[in-house]
Amino acid sequence: PYTGRGDLTLGASIDVGKANLDAQIDAALGRLAKDANGNIVGGEKVTVVGLSAGSLVVTEVLRDMAADANAPDKDQITFIVVADSSRQKLIDKARYNNKYDYTYQPAPETAYDVVVVTGEYDGMADFPDRPFNLLAIMNAIAGSIFVHVPVMYADLANVPAENITVDVNAKGGTTTHYLVPAKKLPLVQLLPFLAPREAELKAKIDKAYSRNDVPTVAARSLVAAPVLRQDVDDVQEAPVEGSGADVTEA
Repeated sequence: PYTGRGDLTLGASIDVGKANLDAQIDAALGRLAKDANGNIVGGEKVTVVGLSAGSLVVTEVLRDMAADANAPDKDQITFIVVADSSRQKLIDKARYNNKYDYTYQPAPETAYDVVVVTGEYDGMADFPDRPFNLLAIMNAIAGSIFVHVPVMYADLANVPAENITVDVNAKGGTTTHYLVPAKKLPLVQLLPFLAPREAELKAKIDKAYSRNDVPTVAARSLVAAPVLRQDVDDVQEAPVEGSGADVTEA
């Protein structure tokens, strides 16, 4: 979309992409090696990969497949989406974007396994979920330039364990999310003279992402439920068998 005057909107382009991808998936499934009973042999499966707007096409195809009783089995196909702008914390419900002619909504729950690759600070797919941090917004805009497409070439073997999350939904589908760390703040890449302050800037920018919050441990309660006066009296009068200890009121 948007490659010249009169070209398709994002929404219209995604509709064309869905039709194209459906056809390619059917063709690819037809090329899988099968035995006489129609069972796939050799552990082969179709892998679908989408980048940026292409990942939105993949996500919409997944949405359709989730509602299709004749969709292929999960052992025949798997999905990878890179820089998917719909898989962000701030996309919490369906919202139509008039500018893009597209309804952003949370990813569908399906039985398929999906790998999600997101570049840290990518303004298209990793926008701050606390948008009142102007510095973080500026950094995300720069990330749209320096992170959004280059993350396609990231080596996932180098992603630290703490940046990998695995979720299994109620339908048995596994979503593995890789957050590829930025080697340098996009804002510093855009404005190199800020390099001496990079650590300071990063600390401020990271506060705009709730994932960086220090986890808090809830204080353990000593009382599980309200205790009536009569209950305490009953406990005092009832010996604890075999304990050899008296029960007293705290």
